Amino acid sequence: MGTMVRLIVIITLFTQLADAQASSDSTGRGRVSGLVIDSVAGKTLSGASVQIVPDDNLLRPRTVRSDSAGRYTVGDLADGRYLVGFLHPMLDSLGLEPLVKEVFVRAGTTQRLDLSIPSPHRIRTKICGPSASPDSGAIVIGFARNAHDGSPAPHAKIIGEWHDVSFTSSGMIRSTPRIASVSLNNGWFSMCGVPRGGTMGLTASRGADSSGVVDIEIPANGFARRDLYIAAAPVRVTDTTSATRGGKGEGSRMIGLGQMTLHGTVRRAGTGQPIRGARVMLTDGPSTTTDERGEWALKEAPAGTRMLEVSAVGLYPERRPVNVVADAPPIHIAMNTLRAVLDTVTIRAVRLADMRNFEGRRRGGSGRFLGPRDMMRHRGKEMTDILRMQPGLQVQRKPDGSTGVYIRGTHICEAELYIDGHYISTTSDLDAWIRPERVAGMEIYSGTMTPAQFQRPLSSCGSIVIWTK
Repeated sequence: MGTMVRLIVIITLFTQLADAQASSDSTGRGRVSGLVIDSVAGKTLSGASVQIVPDDNLLRPRTVRSDSAGRYTVGDLADGRYLVGFLHPMLDSLGLEPLVKEVFVRAGTTQRLDLSIPSPHRIRTKICGPSASPDSGAIVIGFARNAHDGSPAPHAKIIGEWHDVSFTSSGMIRSTPRIASVSLNNGWFSMCGVPRGGTMGLTASRGADSSGVVDIEIPANGFARRDLYIAAAPVRVTDTTSATRGGKGEGSRMIGLGQMTLHGTVRRAGTGQPIRGARVMLTDGPSTTTDERGEWALKEAPAGTRMLEVSAVGLYPERRPVNVVADAPPIHIAMNTLRAVLDTVTIRAVRLADMRNFEGRRRGGSGRFLGPRDMMRHRGKEMTDILRMQPGLQVQRKPDGSTGVYIRGTHICEAELYIDGHYISTTSDLDAWIRPERVAGMEIYSGTMTPAQFQRPLSSCGSIVIWTK
């Protein structure tokens, strides 16, 4: 049953209940009752502060909260005209003022009045103007905030980027469109004309303060919300304590007021079993591993909105934006097996490993390709052994003990990994995820030669694309 169908069923049942209450009301006074609805998410809204005030005395409002099902009721009302509205953090996050309706109350009856957050199209029209038709693109909104106290960050610069491919009479043209916005005095920002159904890189900065670059998925309904927390980045300094205390040499550490602690758990999806030894890291930040209880803590995390990556042998990596702020709540990760995720992708995408596209890209000559015959020659080897033999690639052991595959160019960076067209995010533990005999083909791209479908927003390193049999 779809989200909107479930919402219609809930409203229908509540209407019947309200009608039954109206027919049996014997208090002699009137009541107003209804649902508070989140039209953006397609569900009812709990915890909304519903206010009702007589039209002839605006200084005496009555306030009730919607319950867990989004219902509210205000009773013991005299006859007359009332104004009704509601307050909720969701309205603030959308940059909307409280919406007010009017209702006429009669003694001994219950008046039905549903309240709602406007639909995504109405919000888009309000923010982007009347020319914002349903097909005019998506909108991204949110607040820029200070990571240390949550206060608004006015005049912060918000940058959004994505990869775009267009076909013209002269051939394929690749571009990286960019949208810039500036937050208002209350920290609120908006971006209009963002493409739907894809991924966009988003970052915020103000002076020396900034967030990390985070990926956000733009849903098909064309409406996305993401708050961005900014803070001064800590500075990496040389640490000679290991050498002076008999260590093997100098190391480095991060110092600065921007450091916070982030913690949480990693468990298997479905069973809830703790995962020991999972690698947890922030992009451009510290990393750690989980203990026997699946618990982890990053004690020198740079404050602000960052990308969190979690990987474990035999499990599908998780990657999500997180807010590294004071008193941040625990982050609980549930990991699926790689096989379960790829089976789902195979079913939904009708086998993305289309070797016809593979051959077409190989004829284009923009990368390095290993076909079925090439893989047969490497039978018995590990995936990293095969990649180590490829020009321009370098296999290195990371500080946490995992193995990463790096691309050598103007600078060395870790390659992004795609399996059957699905983004995996890191090459760590590649040998544990897939065996060479299961590989039907492999594509290796560097820098700007990477096709747009195998390149993340705001990334210019390169990708390794593996297709399975």
